[in-house]
Amino acid sequence: PAKFVPAVRVPVRVTDLAIEGRVLIGFRLVDRAPGVGGVEVSFVGRPNVSVQVAPCGIALGDVPGVHEFIRGKIADALKEKYVEPRRFYKDVERAFLESGRDAAIA
Repeated sequence: PAKFVPAVRVPVRVTDLAIEGRVLIGFRLVDRAPGVGGVEVSFVGRPNVSVQVAPCGIALGDVPGVHEFIRGKIADALKEKYVEPRRFYKDVERAFLESGRDAAIA
């Protein structure tokens, strides 16, 4: 940013967030309960993001580019963390064992 333009923090309310894209879902299968060790989820490419934004105290129409900027930032954050080869991983087996449900199956 230019030195003569001060940085200003403006609270922004994000509502009606929708994420659209092709998703890969992978299961790590195991030979014990619950049968799935983990689940991996990722997007094939950058997802499309639809969002409504309302900067507090500022009419959105008065600030050109704010909506596109925020939508782009959300899409970039998703791309950095969840677009192939990056993935979200949930350890299903650990959650299952910590819940104590394995005792009911045995």
